[in-house]
Amino acid sequence: MLFYIILFLSLIQNFLDQLVQVIVLALKYLVMKSAAFKDFASLQQELQEQIALQNEINMMDNFAKHARIQRKIDSLKAEITVVSTEMSKRVAYFRSILYWTLRVVIALSFMYIAFVHRYDPVMTIDEKFFPFPFLAWIVSFPTGVPGNIGCLFWVILCQLSVRSIRKYITS
Repeated sequence: MLFYIILFLSLIQNFLDQLVQVIVLALKYLVMKSAAFKDFASLQQELQEQIALQNEINMMDNFAKHARIQRKIDSLKAEITVVSTEMSKRVAYFRSILYWTLRVVIALSFMYIAFVHRYDPVMTIDEKFFPFPFLAWIVSFPTGVPGNIGCLFWVILCQLSVRSIRKYITS
């Protein structure tokens, strides 16, 4: 079981950026259904209506009405910019809080595993697979029993393997 927990934590740690993006996208979808976003959508719809109304009016024939609609369009654009900036700031704040919270939880989990399960073997391999005795000792470092793969070695191995796989996938 420790084998899978360490592997799972390594996967989460190395693909944390993508995980946070998925969570933020899911929350953006939920926010789109909220009242604040509906106000934002209504502002955008009103802006489109005002632009369409302005395009129907000839500026040379009816300049006062055209200018009044232009002022309304400018105020709507300013209001949309303020609301949009506020929403993007909230998303960035939430993304950073989520990212660092998950990083701290993963780091604490690794520390817990390293201290509590320090002497527990993750798995056992027959000694004949190790051509040199010092190699068996390195692999079984905290346990000291040749053939046992120690927890710390398995954490390092999982981190390196998952990082290599991630580099291969992203390149």
